[in-house]
Amino acid sequence: MSASYPIVLLDPPWKYYGDPTKWAAAGKHYPLMDADEIAAAPPPLARPGIAFIWTTSQFMSEAIKLLDRWGLTYRGVAFVWVKTSRSGVPFGARGVRPSITKPLTEFVLAGSNVAKGRPLPLADESIRQTVFAPPREHSRKPDEVQDALDAMYPGLAKLEMYARGARSGWDSWGLETDKFSNESSDQEVEADAHVVRRAAALAASAGARDSRGVLIGPWSSSMKRFNKAVHRGLL
Repeated sequence: MSASYPIVLLDPPWKYYGDPTKWAAAGKHYPLMDADEIAAAPPPLARPGIAFIWTTSQFMSEAIKLLDRWGLTYRGVAFVWVKTSRSGVPFGARGVRPSITKPLTEFVLAGSNVAKGRPLPLADESIRQTVFAPPREHSRKPDEVQDALDAMYPGLAKLEMYARGARSGWDSWGLETDKFSNESSDQEVEADAHVVRRAAALAASAGARDSRGVLIGPWSSSMKRFNKAVHRGLL
């Protein structure tokens, strides 16, 4: 990669302990890499720039060490993905047996070649750290993180490394860049819009609104697709 980018998002294929082919193992879905292999492909970061790296709690210390190996300063946890049901309710205990507690979150850490202050001008100061979204295909991350980065840093060149899907306005790098589409189909949007319409009608009849008069409830996470449906003329 000869180009450099102010914003780079990485989702490395971390190599977990144990049999890579066992049930729910990442190795059943794509080739895995250890920390040295990941470190050998540093993000092509412009100066100033920010690298955002996905990690689980198990690999958080390794991710921070990677940022240091790349000459970047660890700037903290940018996003916490709380996994939910499709209705927006955070999961209870589920999945594989835990070593300590059930791991139901994933993290995006930020590292920058600017050690203090804002590395880049921030266009939207309202973006929150938490992302509540349901899991999809194995290792596929919620679109809300890239949506947030687009809102925070509009107009800047952006790259996703180890990408598993193309996204408008972003460059992609990896072995599976066409694995998933990050654009919702009209059918998906129409189905979500139907759910939102029905939930909004129920909320309106029950008077479920916040202090600003905005409808609230577990369906709120689908409002983005509802708005897309309106924009596309499906409603």
